[in-house]
Amino acid sequence: MQENFKINVTKPVNKVKSTDLLFYPVIMHIFAQGLRVSGFRFDYSAYLNTLNEDNKDVLYQALEADFNAYFDTYVRNCFCNRPAGVLPQNTVLFFPANSGTVDEKYKNIPTFFIYDIEEINDEYFIKFATSNIHLNADFANLCEELSELF
Repeated sequence: MQENFKINVTKPVNKVKSTDLLFYPVIMHIFAQGLRVSGFRFDYSAYLNTLNEDNKDVLYQALEADFNAYFDTYVRNCFCNRPAGVLPQNTVLFFPANSGTVDEKYKNIPTFFIYDIEEINDEYFIKFATSNIHLNADFANLCEELSELF
């Protein structure tokens, strides 16, 4: 696993608090856009469905440049509990760091491990680490800039 990065996510956290959004798909979309701008090619995002404690399927969906389309698909997938089956090629996995270990069948997939939000002096930060994808500090800076634009 690559070392942790930390970015300021104050603006998206405040937007999520004032609207009917969920933070997890917001941060996934920011990271996905950061990957595209950085030259990585991923067509799908996969994520652990943590909304149903009894059934923690890994779901996936096409990456969308438009956040609203991406969010609508995310919500539909989570609440319909659509099983993922085999993940398609060019998929990046987003995994809550506090959810244990990644299932063996997903060990080789490029993965973001997303930690809980920290509040420091009225600002919000999120740490993340990666596996099977090498990022540099420029990526964290880019995601922070994308976060500010959200």
